[in-house]
Amino acid sequence: MEALATFVSMRTVHVNNMALEACVAFLLAEELDADDNVPFVADALRHIQGVRDKTEGDYITTVVPQYSIVEFQNHFQLTPTQVEELITSLEPVNWNFTRRKWPLRNIILSSLWTLTTLESYRDVAERFQTSKSVICDHLHEFCALLTEHFSHKIRWPKGAEAEASVAGFSWAGLPGTLCALGSRHIPIDKPQGVPDPEAYLNAKQFYSINLMAFCDHAGRFVHVNAEHPGGWHNSQVFQMTEVGKALQEDPQALLMDHHLVGQLEKMDNKIFTALDHW
Repeated sequence: MEALATFVSMRTVHVNNMALEACVAFLLAEELDADDNVPFVADALRHIQGVRDKTEGDYITTVVPQYSIVEFQNHFQLTPTQVEELITSLEPVNWNFTRRKWPLRNIILSSLWTLTTLESYRDVAERFQTSKSVICDHLHEFCALLTEHFSHKIRWPKGAEAEASVAGFSWAGLPGTLCALGSRHIPIDKPQGVPDPEAYLNAKQFYSINLMAFCDHAGRFVHVNAEHPGGWHNSQVFQMTEVGKALQEDPQALLMDHHLVGQLEKMDNKIFTALDHW
């Protein structure tokens, strides 16, 4: 299901729940800039998104059904149809005791809202008329279940999928391109219990995990790595990803006479084409 292809497997992430949620939020809404995640922005967005909705009856049963498709997607990043597909896919999954506290639809909508907005747990709880603990518990489980059960949705293009991706990039003026890649810093607290906590301090002077993502011509993620310190250079992170290691051993095993595009330095130009504007 294509809707689930936006969710990434974080099986290799060795950071706290906040970092996991931030990684999933990044994949749901790339435009959410971690550098701008400051209190006055959050306050402004809460007003823009309609704080008064929370007081106009039950949000899920009264307000949400009145949204147009565009409004719904602006708030939840998925269309109503995609949310229904997500509910159907998650219904058979073995949820733990937190599932009993709330209907599955409420869990998914509140989790999507939390991931795609800058609202605090308190504000989300007020909007969805529940407690902070319920929002927090369900969000953690929602993220964990997505990464556990739907990691196969994130896969490297082969066969017809690879041909479609190359054709799509060619149409966009990038002939011979199989995938594009980019990176993002996911903010975390200063790590504890690691050999070198300062390795996570990036050039912008905040602690982070470097999230590196590969996508096809349609913007669907085909591989994601969110494991390495934010202080590492992108080229170093790339070489340590599963894709980077595979390409160093045998470039043609994944590329099939094609190349990647992105912005990294000190890479083999036989497998990688740099784009200055990335």
